[in-house]
Amino acid sequence: MRGREALLLTAAVLTLLLLIGHEVDGSGSRRRRRRRSTTSPPPVDCRWSSWSLFSSDCGNTCGGTRTYTRYRCRPAANGGADCVGDTQKTEPCPGTACQNGGQWNGASCTCPSGFYGSCCQTTLMCPPLDAPSNGQISSPVMTGGDVVYFSCDPGYTLLGSSSATCESSGSWSNNRPICQRGSCPALQVVPHGSMYGSMSTGSTMTFSCLPGYTLSGPSSITCTPQGVWSAQPPTCTAVQCPTLSPPSHGTISSVTAPSAGTWNSLQCDTSLVNQGPVHTVNCGTDSTNFNGQTFT
Repeated sequence: MRGREALLLTAAVLTLLLLIGHEVDGSGSRRRRRRRSTTSPPPVDCRWSSWSLFSSDCGNTCGGTRTYTRYRCRPAANGGADCVGDTQKTEPCPGTACQNGGQWNGASCTCPSGFYGSCCQTTLMCPPLDAPSNGQISSPVMTGGDVVYFSCDPGYTLLGSSSATCESSGSWSNNRPICQRGSCPALQVVPHGSMYGSMSTGSTMTFSCLPGYTLSGPSSITCTPQGVWSAQPPTCTAVQCPTLSPPSHGTISSVTAPSAGTWNSLQCDTSLVNQGPVHTVNCGTDSTNFNGQTFT
């Protein structure tokens, strides 16, 4: 009996202890008494999810891109730091990086001068450009950014620009110039003469005199590539016949040296009173038929 009483007393003590740790609400149900906390909850920082592929065109030509997205898998709370950055990013497809010095700007390749295409893979070319007639071109290049220079052969003048640049549009900055043949200063007509030829560089001008005149100077001069004549033009000088002396027992109309085309009259004495017929002699164009010693 004593053991049983001890057991009942132990059960009563345990029951009392349980009643002390619980309170009874108005409905008669029991609940555990909670202690109030006096500290604030810790801050929670935002956290991004991993990047996931959103779209891709890597199966296309060079320059394809892939777009990735992410989201806030844990928003900031209790004053924690918010997530920083974009929810989307675009990257070039593997193996399709910008070529020939191009730079990726986040959406496409920015190509340097002379190249174009989605990955700057194509060299910019301008149409073929030949040297002008009677001229030269520095080199037959046609790639973007290149410059060509033009020049003319000696004796020709360049009309237009001396250079042209292959622009990013694929066209030349200037048209091909023209090489125009140069010329020398105009010549005055030679008095008592004539001239024929051309005043263009490399050409020759030929001179001649009218009958009764001789050429003094070169019979022809050349227009040099520098645009100047090789010599001064000639002149035409009247032919001069020798001076005639009056014949013995006769007279002469003039004792001066006549020029070509003029004449002297000679007359012989037949008596102390009367004179004989008058004879005339012309000064020829080459003075060969005018010789006073043939008249007596």
